[in-house]
Amino acid sequence: MAETGGLFGAEIRDEFQLSKELVHLNHGSFGSVPRSVYEARLERMKELEICPDDWFRYNFVLLVTKGSETVSKLIGSSSSENVVFVENATGGITAALRSLGLKMQSKAGLLVTGLSYEAIRHTAHKVCEIEGHFVLHTINLDPPYKDKFEVVQRYRDYLSSHSDVHVAIVDHITSPSTLLLPVKEIVSVCHEFGVAVIIDGAHAPGQVEINVEDINAEFYTGKSCSFFLYFIVNYVFGLKVISGT
Repeated sequence: MAETGGLFGAEIRDEFQLSKELVHLNHGSFGSVPRSVYEARLERMKELEICPDDWFRYNFVLLVTKGSETVSKLIGSSSSENVVFVENATGGITAALRSLGLKMQSKAGLLVTGLSYEAIRHTAHKVCEIEGHFVLHTINLDPPYKDKFEVVQRYRDYLSSHSDVHVAIVDHITSPSTLLLPVKEIVSVCHEFGVAVIIDGAHAPGQVEINVEDINAEFYTGKSCSFFLYFIVNYVFGLKVISGT
């Protein structure tokens, strides 16, 4: 696999198969993988076709375990047991919400923002209105802000006047408004009010450094070509980690 660390823009263009006649901007919805990743994927597909039964019974679990160990190092998790792969980032948030919802004794407030990704807002609505675990709240995070502390203060003010909020979904980088939120500080404020936090980090891996243990949210979901969900074990109910043993 080619070493491309630290390269950006034109220097790394040849590592991708994107048409040179186009300027592709929507990597968030429909990204392209490096040639080295594409070629590695083809190799795994060949291995699968040679002996599908053996591959699914043995190789698959080993590859998933190795993958979770690699992702753990990239996101600052001290244990790969806290990392699982999910179908997509929205699916990761759905799993987290349902896990937390099953632990609730009664309906609790679920806080999203006006800048939350549309699919996440739909997911939150479904969990609240159809499954009945939560009551939906929306905090206004529309800019402008003087600094990151103003964003944090908005959370403090909202939670001070809405004591029923028990869970918050917070974007690391908002989509499509592309605002980098101070997630560590927001998590800290939420915890002051006893609010569990799910970070929607779909667009963060590869753009900003991530240390999930330093951020200290109960759940963090993101995408790194594959999708992953990080969680703190004490907050999980109904999720099972795939293990190589």
